[in-house]
Amino acid sequence: MIYILEFQPPFHHAKFYVGYCETNRLEARLEQHKKGSGAKICRAAVLAGVHLHLVTTFPGNRQTERMIKRMKCTPRIVARIRRDGSYGECPF
Repeated sequence: MIYILEFQPPFHHAKFYVGYCETNRLEARLEQHKKGSGAKICRAAVLAGVHLHLVTTFPGNRQTERMIKRMKCTPRIVARIRRDGSYGECPF
């Protein structure tokens, strides 16, 4: 499963974080991020007082996560989700 977190307020240049986890591990993974023991950027953001909010989840694997990160299209994905209300659907 792919998930997108939003940094509120943005952390330096970062507004979003794209991650991957097994479907049954989402809650645990989100807790790791919020406690500052997940990805390095999430850890730094949490230590700086930034709040992490789950924007959406959709089916996918590590290759999908990497593709989204390489394409740097997360802001467009989030804008489309918010505009169309397509939560939980794959944005591709």
